[in-house]
Amino acid sequence: MSSQSLPKPSLFKILAAIFYDLIVVCGILMITGFIIIPIYHGLTHEDSVPAGNWLFRIILYLVVFGYYAFSWLRGGQTIGMKSWKLRLVSDTHKPMTLPKLFIRFVGGQLSFSIALIGYLMLLIGPRHRMLHDLISGSHIVSLQTK
Repeated sequence: MSSQSLPKPSLFKILAAIFYDLIVVCGILMITGFIIIPIYHGLTHEDSVPAGNWLFRIILYLVVFGYYAFSWLRGGQTIGMKSWKLRLVSDTHKPMTLPKLFIRFVGGQLSFSIALIGYLMLLIGPRHRMLHDLISGSHIVSLQTK
């Protein structure tokens, strides 16, 4: 069954998968902090990383991207997407690349941060695609057949 014949998921399912992934990401960030803080303490002899430390923020950002990239490259699904039977597929049916995944990752954040406008395009846009779908050349399909 091609990705074109699979049904498009509802906005509710997509947001539910994001919520599930948020729980996973919080755990990953806590583990990352547990690893980074002792290293930082060993290097600087400070008890904690100062608020706003740009290097710490970049590391956390890259760790979160790593979770999504690893999941999407391994089968097109994060843990949240597996739970809701969703999959990321390329518009060209070719494997996704890291640059395209990074564009999708950043685009998803922009879609979310601008009052969910990028996500609401799924409901009102002519192609029923979210903003980050359009800019990354990929889209989400539902693996549940009706």
